Amino acid sequence: MDRDVASLTLYRDGTDSGLLLWATDDAHFPPAVRTPFMRGRWQSNIPVFVPNTERRMAREPVSGWYLDAARAASALAPLSLNAVDRLPPSIAVWALASKWVVEAIAREQVVPSLTATPDADVWVARWRAAPVRPEDRARLAGLADAMPGVARAWPAEGADRVMTADAALLEFIDAATDGLLRAATPETAPHPGPGPNWAMRVGRALSGPQDRFQVQGLSDRHVPDALSRWIAPATAVGGARPLVGFRLEEPGGRDSTWRITYHLLDAGGQTRVSVADLRDGRPKAVEAASRMSNPADTLLDALGRCARVFPAIERSLQQELPAVVHVDAAEAWLFLTKSAVSLQRAGYWVDVPAALSRVGRRRLRARMRIGTEGPSEGGTSNGGGLLGGLVDFRWEASLGDDALTPSEFKRLTEAKSALVLHRGQWVAVDPEEVERLKHLMDAGGGQLPAAEALRLALASEVAVPGAGETLADVVCDGAVARALEILSSGVEGRLSEIGTPDGLHGDLRPYQKRGLDWMLGVTNIGFGACLADDMGLGKTVELLALFQSLCESRRGNTFLVVCPTSVLGNWRREVQRFVPGIATLVHHGAGRAGDVRALRSQMRTRMAGADGMIVITSYALARRDVEMFSEIEFDALALDEAQNIKNPEAAQSRAVRQLVAKRRLALTGTPVENRLTELWSIMDFLNPGLLGTRTGFKKTFAVPVERYGDSDAAEKLRRVTAPFILRRLKTDPAIAPDLPDKVETVRFCPLTREQAALYQAALDDAMSEIAGLSPGMERRGRILAMLTALKQICNHPAHYLRDEDPTPRRSGKLTRFLELLDEVVEAGGHPLVFTQYREMGEILERVLSRRLGTRIPFYHGGLPRVARDRIVASFQDPHGPPVLIVSLKAGGTGLNLTRANHVFHYDRWWNPAVEDQATDRAFRIGQTRDVTVHRLVSQGTLEEQIHQILEDKRSLADRVVGAGETWLSELDDATLHDLVSLGQDAVAEEDP
Repeated sequence: MDRDVASLTLYRDGTDSGLLLWATDDAHFPPAVRTPFMRGRWQSNIPVFVPNTERRMAREPVSGWYLDAARAASALAPLSLNAVDRLPPSIAVWALASKWVVEAIAREQVVPSLTATPDADVWVARWRAAPVRPEDRARLAGLADAMPGVARAWPAEGADRVMTADAALLEFIDAATDGLLRAATPETAPHPGPGPNWAMRVGRALSGPQDRFQVQGLSDRHVPDALSRWIAPATAVGGARPLVGFRLEEPGGRDSTWRITYHLLDAGGQTRVSVADLRDGRPKAVEAASRMSNPADTLLDALGRCARVFPAIERSLQQELPAVVHVDAAEAWLFLTKSAVSLQRAGYWVDVPAALSRVGRRRLRARMRIGTEGPSEGGTSNGGGLLGGLVDFRWEASLGDDALTPSEFKRLTEAKSALVLHRGQWVAVDPEEVERLKHLMDAGGGQLPAAEALRLALASEVAVPGAGETLADVVCDGAVARALEILSSGVEGRLSEIGTPDGLHGDLRPYQKRGLDWMLGVTNIGFGACLADDMGLGKTVELLALFQSLCESRRGNTFLVVCPTSVLGNWRREVQRFVPGIATLVHHGAGRAGDVRALRSQMRTRMAGADGMIVITSYALARRDVEMFSEIEFDALALDEAQNIKNPEAAQSRAVRQLVAKRRLALTGTPVENRLTELWSIMDFLNPGLLGTRTGFKKTFAVPVERYGDSDAAEKLRRVTAPFILRRLKTDPAIAPDLPDKVETVRFCPLTREQAALYQAALDDAMSEIAGLSPGMERRGRILAMLTALKQICNHPAHYLRDEDPTPRRSGKLTRFLELLDEVVEAGGHPLVFTQYREMGEILERVLSRRLGTRIPFYHGGLPRVARDRIVASFQDPHGPPVLIVSLKAGGTGLNLTRANHVFHYDRWWNPAVEDQATDRAFRIGQTRDVTVHRLVSQGTLEEQIHQILEDKRSLADRVVGAGETWLSELDDATLHDLVSLGQDAVAEEDP
């Protein structure tokens, strides 16, 4: 081993076990490990054994950062396996141990322990990890074998030796488990339920920060020893002690008995010995058992304990070496449903027939069969179709995938045993399920709204009435089945192709043709459709192709398009470019119609001789003139940038729901920006009632997915919404060949000393104010104000101080940005520069105009629409300005800026969806060059800390089809301070 050592070592600071990160010289630590440990406690002159020049271990004092086991596990467990592979062994072994601890806690593989102090009047309550599965023990044994001595180099209590690998590993995982399961304060700790006083004290000692308590009034002082003996099989790591196992075996015929046979397994679970074979002297069994430590004593000791869990075992203890116990059906059912689970959790191996296991068991379940007599008369505002009617349903019983005949179900209800021979196989039937289904079968069926029926059919499951969270399968007949077939054909791309409309000026790419076919297929049967392609893939031309196709099927169609005000002109130009045979009417400005009569007159005048009519208006006017628009039934209603109705309670969201159309469509590149309720709002516009009420949607989908990362709920939501949302990404194999490449980079920038001083002062002042505030609006407001101030300081001192000195050398970020910009401009590139602050945009405007010797425009919401259009046209001109500065809020959507081939995000919006939309102003159809995205991040500040969080927030949209900084206002003071504090590498060595 080399003289230079960089290591994590198990270390006990007082009574707390944890890890010490230290180095003997200038060995470098990976940032992912160094950063969290640098927030720990600095420890000096710690004696450890390190390799000396003769490659022998010598005791030396070292210094380093210490984290207790819980915080160390929290820091190491998130490291990817690829990152762990690149770590030194002494760090990697603790990272892998941390991952196991987190997984064990998630699987609830933990047990409580009690230890009495020497005077026996104080007990210590701790949580311990329970590696109960053979694969857990094998995994931990492998970690112990791979642990280098330097990972446990601290000589406990001044001894001249260190702990064994098994002991060190066990001490760490137990300490980490205990720390991770405890609340930080007594107020946040869960309260134990009612019980004896000593038991409640144990519960408090296990849940809160104080792990010891005074024993009072307890006559039985042997509880700690008894508990230690009970948890011993579940907590031991390493050694040659065998595991004890149980196997349930089916009867040979209807009148035979069930058997539970006993087995011995080696510590890794790789070798299994039947006790019957061992008792009979079979050579292989005898040879395998000889490698185990005290197999007979271990078996008898285990059977004695296990008889308290499964009393039938007691009958076999009369034998000298018990090998089997015969049980009746009722006892076998008890073993299957309760005892086997308890034994597994206690560390015993259990094997049951696959068809009777919890995973393989064919459960008796209710099944809802849905059919329909067709929609109610009158249809709906969504163009009629299935969603307007009532649907018949009935309940039936199934065993696994097999539907039961009435006579088979009757036999099950009359059976006196939970284990029944059915169609030649033993099946496990829960008597409670039989009774519950009997009542359900007697109830028959009924009717439900068709929107609810379709949602259940798409989810493929329904809650069983009166059965808590029990779910039943859903099968479909009639019109519902036909609608599902059409919708699934659209999801799988099997819809018939209609071809490009003759009147469309331009060619559709293959994926755009599929989008056209899909929108027609979905809306033809009365459902609304959301085209959610990435920005720049041509959603507008796909919608216009749909309008043209409808007009070629029947002349005189009228369509209403609602879009942001900033893209009204763009829509009018796109209609004239792609479908010139369809007339347009822009309902905006002083000349717009004041009532429905005038609107109808304008439409008739414009449509004379045309194939159809497209009325284009803004969200603001759709809200203001909703009564006028709702008096006209349009053939199709389309919302562009449909995320504008993401707030279902907003006035414009309520207004567009009142509009009447035979078909409803939505275009958006971000169906989910911050919350899943935004998706509900869009879907409720397209298909009212499909996702139920907003309250029910939050309970069923939004809270489980967003708060708890529930993948099952996310998958169910995807199944329900997938037929109505078509989302294609630029990275999709069928689309990528039509687009140039996009390269994304993160540019880390140091602070100047002035910035660092301002940052620290602003942080100290703000935190001193925040520390005294109770949770509420005032505290949240102070936190958000602090975050804004810190972000402005990272941008430039002049941005924060509002002074008139935008000198680049005052800001490390501006200095780095100008260096990059010079390279781009000199190479002939044309960058877009996005900022969320108008003040920063004005600073950049002055600095860049002076630096480049020409006026650099700044596109922001304070400019008139004519001026903004002029800026866009000027930049798109080959001889236009080399750079365009854009306000993220004003220019993040609706613009086509394909002249740009570099995108700079000068400051971060802290919403990935919004940043991606801004990037897509350049990375879109029509772009002929590769696009490079530069995200500027001030290192060692809150910007670097939140950079990883920004990347993680993208997973919400991916799972189903991020808010700004408001979530930060809910953090506690300590966590918030850790997040925004300056890191050691925040400041440059010298001012740039």
